Amino acid sequence: MDKEEEGKGQHEDAAANSNARLQLAMPEDGYDWKKYGQKYIHNIQKIRSYFKCKNKSCNAKKRVEWHPSNPSNLRIVYDGNHDHHSKFDLDQGSSSGSANQYDLSNQIFGQVDGTPR
Repeated sequence: MDKEEEGKGQHEDAAANSNARLQLAMPEDGYDWKKYGQKYIHNIQKIRSYFKCKNKSCNAKKRVEWHPSNPSNLRIVYDGNHDHHSKFDLDQGSSSGSANQYDLSNQIFGQVDGTPR
């Protein structure tokens, strides 16, 4: 490994380690999530965390991205639909037959290229 490659690895590790201790302020979406991975994405220079729904039968997942210098600017991408009610539904006593009123499979929250979503 040459010095340039070593430097990249050190930058990655430093960014990932400094943000591992950082608590991100993610908006509450009514579901419980389990984090199962995190990595630094070179081409966009952001850290991405991976979450899956804690409900055993549910296949919903989400990805959260942020730049190391601005962790308050989050980009959240949901993949899939929940097959159960959210905490918000249960709190409101919802009796609707729909487990999820919103199609979260392709909603994006946050900013893309400086444009609020």
